[in-house]
Amino acid sequence: MKTAVEERQLLRRDYVSRFLTEFAISANCLAESTRKELDEWARQVLLIDDQPSANWRAVVLHLAVAVECQLAASLGRVQTLTFFGKKSALGTKVMKLRKATLDSSTEHQLAARGINPAFVRSELADLMSRLAASRNPKIHGSARLENFTTKDANEMRQLAGLILRGCQRRLGTGDCR
Repeated sequence: MKTAVEERQLLRRDYVSRFLTEFAISANCLAESTRKELDEWARQVLLIDDQPSANWRAVVLHLAVAVECQLAASLGRVQTLTFFGKKSALGTKVMKLRKATLDSSTEHQLAARGINPAFVRSELADLMSRLAASRNPKIHGSARLENFTTKDANEMRQLAGLILRGCQRRLGTGDCR
């Protein structure tokens, strides 16, 4: 017989697994720090399921942190993109990415890590910008913190899924099997 703690762990793993499957993401291709944040994200979602009037703020924040962990782990070691590995606001990273030139060496480094350079060059900045915009006004934009809604959490979920899928290592590259 499973303990209550084991039951909750299984529920979290299942929730994360369904999210990863929906976006064709392999858990083995994500950084350990990303997986930990996704577990905490699932814990927060399940808490809200038990308390429907709760604020989705922690859910949104943990999912954003999971994305930032993956960006740091997957792109922060690439020569031109080391700013992803440094502490700074997501918006700052968007501006730096838009200014960055992905030369052939950078594209080769990305490809060697199993990351599609075209995703980084053409889609990532816009997705990150939307992610930052969906969370920042409610966290930093006013004197009081606003509540996050189910709609905010679902929007963050979609953006995070797309970013994580684009920034995961591909099967057969590096640590990803």
